[in-house]
Amino acid sequence: MIVRYPFLFWLAFASLSPVTLAQGLWLRLRAPRMPALLGNAEKGQLGNASAKPTARLLVVGESTAMGVGCETGAQSVGLQLAERIAARDALSLEWQTIGGNGLRARQLVSMLAVRSPQPRDEASIALVLLGVNDAVGLSSRKHWQDQLVLIRSRLRERGVSRIYLAPVPPMGQFTLLPRPLRWVLGWRARMLESARLDIAAHFNDVKALHTDFPDRQDLLASDGYHPGPGACALWADELVAQVESLTSPGRATREDR
Repeated sequence: MIVRYPFLFWLAFASLSPVTLAQGLWLRLRAPRMPALLGNAEKGQLGNASAKPTARLLVVGESTAMGVGCETGAQSVGLQLAERIAARDALSLEWQTIGGNGLRARQLVSMLAVRSPQPRDEASIALVLLGVNDAVGLSSRKHWQDQLVLIRSRLRERGVSRIYLAPVPPMGQFTLLPRPLRWVLGWRARMLESARLDIAAHFNDVKALHTDFPDRQDLLASDGYHPGPGACALWADELVAQVESLTSPGRATREDR
């Protein structure tokens, strides 16, 4: 696969850099800025609010985790996923978000650090939404892969039993991005996506989720870049079908390979 030959990427990047750097600067100056609707470490509970939570969903990552592109925090993909899990499994679910707009994987590693590791909770899962900012920042495939391994370790220290990695958005389909910048970032995103799949194949407690990123203009936010409420709803529908039930009897504990 061409994504596994980084020297080809850097060769193409070098030849196109006079144009792509100018396009990147133009976008930075002209692209609308959308606010994060969820604060870092924000929490909530779904289901029976008076009952002790029986399960936990930790949503971590970049702007999509923080509700950027939506009109309310409840419309974010993480909270819509939490609603669907709570309704499907008929349980009281506590959700929490940790991340930030513009966040890269190495920054998330620092944010997830805890002083005292927590015991493993089989009803505690995490959704990781990352990739765009690492693609824009031209993170190397190895660096990205190493950071995902560290994120997994940090989440395990927080008591998370299963980790779900959302796909790296296909930046080659982002209509806001002009060509050839779109080609370059799309290529980089594919390289990171291949590393995500490798991580999930290596660890039993990590699963690579699959979804078709909504690219219809009416489903995107007004900036043409972030998923809007409609896109997040479709995305959550696809993801919940791949997240295992938190109430399945006799579920085997997943151990490290």
